This record gives sequence, C-alpha cells and structure tokens, in this order.
Amino acid sequence: MNHSNGDNKNSDMIDTQKKETKVDAETDKVEASASTTTANKNSSDVTYETTSLALIEKLLQFSTPKLDSKIVNVLFLEGMMDIFMTHLTRLSPTKTPVQLSKCSLEDKLDYASHERDTSDLEAMKRSYHAMEFLSGTTANHLWLQNSKFYTIVNHLFEMFLPQSSGNFNHFFKIFQHLVRRHPCDMLEFIVLRDNASILFDYMMPYLTESAIIDSILSLMFVRDINAETKVQREKCHKRLQELGFLEWVLNAIQLKDRPKVAEAAQEFLLRAIEEASQVDNTDVLFESIKSDKGETIIETLVRLIIERPRSLERERIVTIVKLFVKSGMLATRASSMSQFVQGPLYNISMQSQELLIKHIPALCHLLITDHPSATTKSCPLTASDMDLLDIFYQTLYNANDKTQMLASTPNTFWKLLVNSFFEKSSSNIYHTLFYRIICLTLSINHEPTFIVLIRKQSLITRLIDTYESNQPTDTRGFILLILNQLRLMAEAHHSDLITRIILGHPRYLTFLPTLRKHTLAQIEPIYTWKLEACPRPPAHLGPSPPIQCIHFSPYAGSIPLMSNIADTDETAGIDLGSDYAFCLGFKETAKEIDPPYEYLSRRNSGHSDYSYSSQPVNDGFPMDIIWGESLTADDEVVPTPSTSKSKKKKKKKKKSNALVLN
Repeated sequence: MNHSNGDNKNSDMIDTQKKETKVDAETDKVEASASTTTANKNSSDVTYETTSLALIEKLLQFSTPKLDSKIVNVLFLEGMMDIFMTHLTRLSPTKTPVQLSKCSLEDKLDYASHERDTSDLEAMKRSYHAMEFLSGTTANHLWLQNSKFYTIVNHLFEMFLPQSSGNFNHFFKIFQHLVRRHPCDMLEFIVLRDNASILFDYMMPYLTESAIIDSILSLMFVRDINAETKVQREKCHKRLQELGFLEWVLNAIQLKDRPKVAEAAQEFLLRAIEEASQVDNTDVLFESIKSDKGETIIETLVRLIIERPRSLERERIVTIVKLFVKSGMLATRASSMSQFVQGPLYNISMQSQELLIKHIPALCHLLITDHPSATTKSCPLTASDMDLLDIFYQTLYNANDKTQMLASTPNTFWKLLVNSFFEKSSSNIYHTLFYRIICLTLSINHEPTFIVLIRKQSLITRLIDTYESNQPTDTRGFILLILNQLRLMAEAHHSDLITRIILGHPRYLTFLPTLRKHTLAQIEPIYTWKLEACPRPPAHLGPSPPIQCIHFSPYAGSIPLMSNIADTDETAGIDLGSDYAFCLGFKETAKEIDPPYEYLSRRNSGHSDYSYSSQPVNDGFPMDIIWGESLTADDEVVPTPSTSKSKKKKKKKKKSNALVLN
C-alpha cells in the first residue's frame, strides 16, 4: 500500500512539472511573437517616415512644383504636414530647445540675434516652394490651407526659436496671406490666447527684422469689411493695452546697450501711431496715456528728447511726440463746410497736449541750447527743430491757460524764432509755421510777450526792411499778412499796446500806403493782366485756408470766397467788414467794433478760441505761394478809358456780326 502511494505522488509531481514546462514554452513563444510584431511595426514606421521625408523633399526640390489633388491627399496623411513644415522652420537637431515664455527680455533679445544659416541654397529653395504652397490662392492651395490651418500656424512660429534658421521673408508672405484669409482666427491665436504670448515672447523681440514689423502691424490693424473682424480687432487692442503694449515698446526704446533694438522700437511705434490714426476705434490701444500712466509716459519721452544729443535717435523720438500731439486731427479736404474732422486718436491727442504743457519750457530751452548763437546761420533750424516748434504751437493752441504758458516761455525763444524767419529766406515750411505762431500769440493778448516779440526784436521795422530790400526772398507774402494782421488788430482795438505801437511807429506809418496798395493788388484787378494765354488768377483773400481751427479742411473755407468778391461794397476792400478782413479772422465792421470771442467759418458761424484768429494757417500754404509773385503789385498802368472803350467796340462788333448772320 505504501509503495503504491509513493508511486502516485511521483507521477503527480512529474505531471505538474510537464505542465509548467509547457506553459513556459507557450509564454516564450508569445513573447517572441510579440517582439517580432513590434520590431516589424517599428521597422514599418521608420520606413514610412523615411519614405515621407524623401517624398516631401523631392517634391520641394522641383523647379516648379505643382499642388494637384494627389499631392494634397498625400499631405493629408498622418504626419505629412508636420514633415512639410520642417522645411520652413529648419530647426537644428543639435541645439537645445528653449521655452521662450519662461525667458527674460534680455534672453529673448539675445536669442533673437542668433545667426541663421543662409549658406544652404537647396534648403532655401525648398523653403521658398513650401511658402508658395502655403500662400497660393488656387482651389487646391486653399483646400490645404483651410484643412491644416492650425497645424500650419503651430509650426510656423517655431521659426522664432533660437535653433531655427527659417527665412523671415518667407514667414511674412505666409503670415500676411493667413491674416487676409483668417483674420479672426489669427487674432485669436496670437493675441487673445495665453496673454498674447506668441506676440510678446516670440514676435516682438524680433523688431529688428522689417518683415516682423510688417507682420505685426498687418495683424494689429487688419482692415476688413466684416463686422466680426472689427469686433475681434478692437477686443485685441483692449487686451494689448491691458497687457502693457505701449509700456513694452517704451522700455525697448530705452535700451541703451542695444541701439539696434531701440531704433527698431522707435520705428515700430511711429508706424503703429500712423496706422492707428487711420483705423476706427484704435484709441483703446493707447489708452494708457489717458490713465495714471500717461504722465509717466509723456515724461519719459520728453526726458529722452532732452537727454539725447542731436541725432537721428532724438529726431525719431521728437516725431513720436509730434504724432501723439497731432494724430487726432485729420488733414482732409472732404468737408466742404469746414466741419471738425476728428481722427480715431483725437482724445489721445488732446490728452497728450495737456500733459505736455508743463514740459514746453524745457523743450524751448532745448532749442535755445542747440542754437546758442544770436543767429541761426551757423547752426540753422533742422526739420526736427521745426517739429518741436509745431509741438509748441499745437500745445499752446489747445492749452486751457494760454497766458500762463506764454509767461513760462523764455524770452530767448522768441528771439530765435524771429531771427530764423529773416534768415530762412526760402523756407516756406518755416514761414508758414512762424506766421501761425505769431497769429496765435497776438490773439492771446499777453502784453509781456508782445513787448519781447515786437518791441525788443524790432519786428515791424525788420519786416518792412525785408519787404523793401532788393534781396531775393520768399517772405514777402507772409510779411503782408503779418502787417495787415497788426493793422486790423489796431483798428479793431483788440489790444491797447498793439494800437499804441502801430499808431506811434513812424516807419510803419510811412509804409502804410504801400501796404494798402500791394494788398489791394491781390484782391482787386487794379492792374492790367498781360498773359493772354492764361486767365487772371482769382482774388487772394489772405491765407488759404482762412485763419481758423486746424481741424478744418485746408481749402474748403477759402475757395468759395474767391469768387464774386465784389458783389457788394460792404465786403470789398481790405478794411474791417471786408472779405479780406474776415478771412484774417476779423468779424467786426468799421461801424461796429466788437472783438469776437472766437471765429469759425461764416458758413457755420460760431466762435473761435481767440479774438481775431481761431487758428492761423492750416497745414496748407498761403495762396501767394501757389500763384507766385505775379499777384504782388507792380507799377503797371491802370486801365485807361480808351482800353475799356475798345472792349466795348469789340462787343458791338460781335453783336453786329451776329445780326448779319441772322
């Protein structure tokens, strides 16, 4: 019994061992089969990827690759579009990837200055053909672009990574095409998503690249008739303002150790302001100027102007300030009724002027420091200096307390202003600006300034001497305007000081007959017209446009006054009550002298900001510049009665001929 039991136990153990051996063998077989399957799959994936790479590369190497439906279907296969985009981004596999969103501004600028490989012409050729595929406009091109939009966009911005050698000109063409085709999606992807990380972390550090500046501006100020695009654009402007767009650019402008970046940031801001002034509701983008940050922003710009030496860098900053000051008023001739033409940045412009008032004395001292000599012949005024004078004029015009601003202006500034007028004998731009400043200053009626400007500078005597001299000069038309301004101001009794100066000035009283004669020659046909091939020019009624607010259209207010000037005796001549006096800003008549509170056009009536001239000459030039000196009085013979008789005879002759023909 015991022996049989032992045999049974041994047989059970043998059976168990056999089963375990069989299971192990089956497991090894399954594992071997699985490993063989994985190896085959990996081999298949490698083969697929290699084939795809070769296929895309061969396609882009053709001299004129065509995108037909078969190629589109191939690009729709999994992973093919990713391989296609590598020929645009050209990422280096040897460089370590960088996450730009976690880098500082200095690091981003360092990465942005990395050298890109331009020696591989074949790679450049493939990149160009890839660009053509992604910016084409045929049905197949649009099919591919619409279906793979997010794949394209996600890979496109890899060109800003430091390991990329992509071409930014190729990027710009694709980017511009996508903005045109999908403006809302592009605004959403770049600005509204992730706190505009794509814009600030990827694109803005590359402002030194002109293609990137063009790309950013084309996106920020995209023009589209679609209402949805306008709403999305305004939403993006609001978001950029909240994220500190303007502050970012100002910080870049102040980077002294990176002059190229600072210069590019200045150019970018200039173009951004110009673009914003032409697109509706863009004032939101610069809303920081109207907030508590506005004073700091203007102070920063003024400080940069004062601290910088005379250079192109300072000139660009002056231009930025000028654009902030003037971009709110559009220069247009579309308004025939001389109505206000306020641009999208009007409120930003007004706020900038208000914040600039306390900095005007510093800017005046800067002009004086740049021109220490009593004359400007050795160091003439530059275009940037004229921009500063234009800033002075615009700020003074809209200042709430003009008298206080004039009181804070240094006396040497007026000396520089007057000397430059006589030394720049052929600068019509400066002459126009000088005339506008003089008219505005006279209207404020600040006697201390009158004493410095007229008496101490001997302004009236110098004007008459220049007018009567034989030296060639382009100032004579402006001299007539200024002297007539003073004459009418004295007749209207706008200022007791001006009246005393005019009536007690012997040189002026001697010149007065000549002044009246030459002024009348501009508005009345008192001299013969010898150019038979050209008709007599219309009457020249003062500056064109008439003295009025700079927001008005340049010529609409004056052209209607050029015809039928002598319809009534009341409006004829050059005294108070005439059209000429009206165009210079005087609404009083000789019988009723009532200094006006303000002046607009007589078609919309109203009042102006100051007594006799709400605004001197607009951005246009006086008409004597257009017609030349031919309208200035010459010593011609007044038409004799015989001349008029001969004309009558001719008319009778024509009439008799008509009767004969009938």
